[in-house]
Amino acid sequence: MSGAGRFAAGSIEELLAGIADGVREAQESLSDLPPVDAFGRPMPSYHLPYVDFEIAVDMDIENVDTGESAESPMANPLMTLRPLTAVDLGRRLKVKTLLPTNVASQDPTRAGAEISSRIKGRLVAVPAGEGLPVPVITMVENTAPGGPARTRTLAIQAANTAGEIMANRVIELNVDWEVSAALSPSNSQPKQANPPSFSTAEVATDENGQAQVTVTLPPGPKKGTIYMITATLGQVSVNAALTV
Repeated sequence: MSGAGRFAAGSIEELLAGIADGVREAQESLSDLPPVDAFGRPMPSYHLPYVDFEIAVDMDIENVDTGESAESPMANPLMTLRPLTAVDLGRRLKVKTLLPTNVASQDPTRAGAEISSRIKGRLVAVPAGEGLPVPVITMVENTAPGGPARTRTLAIQAANTAGEIMANRVIELNVDWEVSAALSPSNSQPKQANPPSFSTAEVATDENGQAQVTVTLPPGPKKGTIYMITATLGQVSVNAALTV
């Protein structure tokens, strides 16, 4: 693809991606609307199942022959992309390059072209997991009273958005050090050189989709230090804070 073609394709791709981000942010704003009003009455919710879009583009191209090689940045055309209208859009679109028209060649060292194009399409909302059930995990502290102060028990439950129990699934446990440091007092920061220990770093759920792990907080940190424990199943994570 020529330098002009790469520029045109890249510019249109950035334009479409930018408008797609705007549609996503609009949906996030709609999703953040309160479910009830000040009197506790249900409020309507809104979702964008699809968005039709149409973009008209008018492009001017000027190519100046400076004697540089084709690979030189100076040999690339100078172009401006001026969208006339842009109503909604999608990220993944294949754009067919239009042939330039109205080429001016009076000056042998300069060439110009004007390109006009119109892009139409539809942006369709895809549910999380491409419509398949998504894992849902919960993790809460379930420490029995009377035990060692720095030994904690975490109970984990795994299911999916269809309500199905997720048995025999491996859940990975870690410490989120960045969040732990942000939540802990400045004079009592958790240290990666002195981490908590897990009874197992990976635990499998039983036939009921449940699992349990014991976490032993390290000696040394002052009272008030927070360790943010993360449980991960596939691409889904959940956190539980343990305080010294």
